[in-house]
Amino acid sequence: MQIALLNFLVANAGVDDRIAWGLIPQGTAFPYIVLNRVSGLPEYQHSGDTNYTEYRVQIDVYGKTYKDAHNLSVTIRNLISGKKFANFDGAFLLNVRDLHEDDQSAGKQIFRISADYQINYKE
Repeated sequence: MQIALLNFLVANAGVDDRIAWGLIPQGTAFPYIVLNRVSGLPEYQHSGDTNYTEYRVQIDVYGKTYKDAHNLSVTIRNLISGKKFANFDGAFLLNVRDLHEDDQSAGKQIFRISADYQINYKE
């Protein structure tokens, strides 16, 4: 799921290589996306494994301005929320948070939109 989601967003979100799981390289240009898998729960039936996993993924969008972060967050939501694509049997927005952080090296604020998605994926 991780590689498939990364490839889908690289191809469709307009951020080129400014997206990564876990950590983004220092000095990456804004806006950028950081993905984190919060949980993954395989789905079972009485007959056994269904080959589907329900993931919770946190997608954090960082921007120099709130508008930049917000616009990219909306682009991602429009691309995946409520949609089926590739081996994804649905992605659903669960929660959104507006945050900001201090960029100690530049003495400026960084704006962050953090969104949690439930993603159903066929392994």
